[in-house]
Amino acid sequence: MFPFKKTIILGLLLGACTSAFADIEDFDAPEADLRQTRWEFGIQTGLAIPFGNKSISILANNSAFLISDPASLGEDEFAENGLPSPDFKAQTPITGDVQNGFFVGGHMYIHVTHWLSAGLEGSVTTERAVLITQSGPAFRVPIYNVDYRSHGAQIAPAIRLGGWMGNLRPYAMAGAGPYYLHELVTAELLDPDDAQHPPVVAAQTDNTYLSALWGGGIDFKFHDQGSLGLAVQYQRVFMPGNNLQYFVPSMRFDYHF
Repeated sequence: MFPFKKTIILGLLLGACTSAFADIEDFDAPEADLRQTRWEFGIQTGLAIPFGNKSISILANNSAFLISDPASLGEDEFAENGLPSPDFKAQTPITGDVQNGFFVGGHMYIHVTHWLSAGLEGSVTTERAVLITQSGPAFRVPIYNVDYRSHGAQIAPAIRLGGWMGNLRPYAMAGAGPYYLHELVTAELLDPDDAQHPPVVAAQTDNTYLSALWGGGIDFKFHDQGSLGLAVQYQRVFMPGNNLQYFVPSMRFDYHF
């Protein structure tokens, strides 16, 4: 389900970008006061930096090793290489620490008053790899390359406080909503005599958790209907027995209308 949800989020962000640039003639209008605009769309990108307890875990299926060689399905590669064979009917817990991830997001706000706005924040965070800190012996052998990855997506209704003061707008915001976490563990057989061994899925989960979002920043007017800004956000994902926390510095662009 996660790829579908992720597609929806990216579609919303793309729609926001398209709406922002759909009518180029608007930028040729006379000088506009951003305090008089009613709506704004925005996109932002940055780095999601985890801190505090970074640990996540998953149960991996040992049976994945039996299909790691497409040419010899069911073959025990451990015994063939002189290694102790695991229980192929069992599962192995794998624990890892999340790493820095690429962050891309979008937002839409309606101005309730000059200083108060209500809207929706959405973002996707992708990580190259989770650093494995604990696993069973079957997932720590030299004949397999084990890869643990995670990706997250957040949708959060939000409130923002802050208004334009000339060409500057300092603000603070807060929101809460669901956070979709996708985890994937793959195992790739390393055989110097035959490189045709694609990674096989040993574990895959898609879970939804409650999350919260706080942040602030400053925007700079650079055009009649556009602004650029610097922002920092704090994301907290409430997981059973563990809360993931991210510090997210980012740059943003907003289109006002």
